[in-house]
Amino acid sequence: MKKRLAIINCKSKKKQYKCVAEEMYSVSFQFRAQIEFIKKYYDDYAILSTKYGIIYPTSIIEPYEMSLAQGARLKMTNPLSERELDEWVNSVNSQLKLLSEVYDEIDLHISNQYLKPIKKALDNPKISHIKQPVNPGLVKNRYNEVLEILNNGGEVDLNSIGEIRKSKNPEISREWYHNEFETFIGFARHLCKEYPEVDEGNASMVSKGKNLHTRGWVIEKSLLSKLYKTESGQWRVKKS
Repeated sequence: MKKRLAIINCKSKKKQYKCVAEEMYSVSFQFRAQIEFIKKYYDDYAILSTKYGIIYPTSIIEPYEMSLAQGARLKMTNPLSERELDEWVNSVNSQLKLLSEVYDEIDLHISNQYLKPIKKALDNPKISHIKQPVNPGLVKNRYNEVLEILNNGGEVDLNSIGEIRKSKNPEISREWYHNEFETFIGFARHLCKEYPEVDEGNASMVSKGKNLHTRGWVIEKSLLSKLYKTESGQWRVKKS
């Protein structure tokens, strides 16, 4: 029987203390959705980290802020230098070569940002790339979708995770209102890039009218008078 390994890339949101890798990235709803499916579908999984290379979920690591390159989609503060990136690529390629001697199939569930520097690894017939949606909320939805198929005994098509589908409710550019910040105009992803503490999945739900607010940001200006902040810093809507 073939032995299969999944590799997913690390996430920008992390725990702020030293812990095992699986716990470190569990802050991310994308990560949680990915591993819930992957744990059931694969024999093992590993994580492709910007700082640590390929690590197993039980590896103990410390929090960090680091990106592969300047201009990454998510706001990061410490891009790798050209020399550091070359060293990272060489290290990851060496790790993949060794892993391909242990596993019959290796699927890279990683974004294009992480794939691009190591794309030559796909020359190895044992290694495949599972295309990822660009929108974090869609990543969660697609992995939940294939998990449901798996749980119901159906045949999973991994290509469905990254396939482009016509949205029934496409997001549009919005005016975003907040009691503490100036009005912001743009898509949910633009809001999250400007204010990294905002979760893109939740912001997308607000933009589509499925949630009222995300961290105090609303698209219905009339809601501003109903919003209040708790002592712990959480935003809530007053019950009418």
